[in-house]
Amino acid sequence: MTAWVPGPQPQRYAAIDWLKAGGILGVMWVHAFIPGFVVAEPWVEWANSLFRLAVPVFLFCAGFLQARPRTHESATALGGRLRRLAVPYLFASVAALAGQLFFVEPPPTWTSAGVDLLVGNACGVFYFVPVLLGATLLGGLLLRRVHHVWIAVAVLWPVGLLCETGVIWWADLFWQIRNPLRLWGYFAAGWLARTQAAVWQAWPERRRRRCGWGLLILAVILFGACCLGLPTGWTPAGAAGSYLIVYLGLAAAFVLPWRMPAPPAVVWLSQASYPLYLTHYAFVFLLRRWVPGSSNGLLAWSAALGGSIAVVLVGRRVLGPCARTVLG
Repeated sequence: MTAWVPGPQPQRYAAIDWLKAGGILGVMWVHAFIPGFVVAEPWVEWANSLFRLAVPVFLFCAGFLQARPRTHESATALGGRLRRLAVPYLFASVAALAGQLFFVEPPPTWTSAGVDLLVGNACGVFYFVPVLLGATLLGGLLLRRVHHVWIAVAVLWPVGLLCETGVIWWADLFWQIRNPLRLWGYFAAGWLARTQAAVWQAWPERRRRRCGWGLLILAVILFGACCLGLPTGWTPAGAAGSYLIVYLGLAAAFVLPWRMPAPPAVVWLSQASYPLYLTHYAFVFLLRRWVPGSSNGLLAWSAALGGSIAVVLVGRRVLGPCARTVLG
């Protein structure tokens, strides 16, 4: 048995590590506190409205990490990136479909299973993986010059806002949450942030600090205004507010000067965020399935976090060098 040993590490960005670690914890919170997307307590609803920004954060970070400020990605590198996303997704989806044979009536057919794989529905929370795969492929093929990235952001940002507020609507909620036009703007924005890193890093530290704190305070004020002035549940105004909050928060995260690296626990969660995402919901589902009346969200969140971490640790130990291919 060969233990998993990480390969050479690329340059680390503290902001990316914090965003990905916070994003995976937030995703688990949402899925633990919304059984069937039904919430009873207003404070939980508003916490969920904040943590729903986690998937956009993942897409932003993916765009940032894929971007090459001076060169474009080779076909080999792009293929390897797509493989590292697709293979763990296929393993997790096949496992989820196998579980449906025991827990879902009627069980999946070969046709429905194939469709579920294509649209990220073997487990409902996988919906964003095909969107991410599409963004990764198109980004590698099309975003080869800085002006291409600016054009992508200029087009996708307003289109994403129209999708979030329901002006552009795809048939029903199932397809709307899988609408790539709703989410690809975050990926393009992350790519742009990477290509412009030298520009904002060259700012005087005092200017960066003032600008970053200003953006963060504005995001907090807007979030507070949405919480106090809008009803719980989805509204066009609330969706627009959330859309602006995530961009303000992401901008603040990258403008603020980061003096200290992320601690090891945050770096680990950041590096393992993809396999944690693919495995955590199984523990929420099984807890609610096997423990009658288990509506305690904190218990479900703890089960999701502890169970998925255990899967990653054991998987890396058992699979050794193959762990990243299989688990992510």
